[in-house]
Amino acid sequence: MRRRAALLLALWAGAVSAAEPAPRVVVEPERFDFGAALPGRTLSTQFTIRNHGDAELVLGPIASDCSCTAALLGSHRVAPGGSTALRVSLETRKSKGPVERKVVVATNDERRPRLELKVAADVKPAR
Repeated sequence: MRRRAALLLALWAGAVSAAEPAPRVVVEPERFDFGAALPGRTLSTQFTIRNHGDAELVLGPIASDCSCTAALLGSHRVAPGGSTALRVSLETRKSKGPVERKVVVATNDERRPRLELKVAADVKPAR
């Protein structure tokens, strides 16, 4: 029985070490709330995208659900253990009340091929 268990463990260990290298995308934070904001303003924040995998992470293209939201990526390629910045801006324009917008970044991480980030604000008129 011990011999069989040792054989199975050795086979499993070989299978694990033979696995293909892969990127693993992690983002901090996944959502950012600007809080109270005035109309006609451009609000900006920065997200950090990290590669916790053991292969190069490839990012892009980037899409948003509104023309009032834009995103600029520091680098489209991130080495294992590395990171890049994603700068996101939200124009409040003539909005009123709560606003939430989504930015989607395509990745080559098979477990997370679409990275969805959200920005929010509560647009209030000036007093």
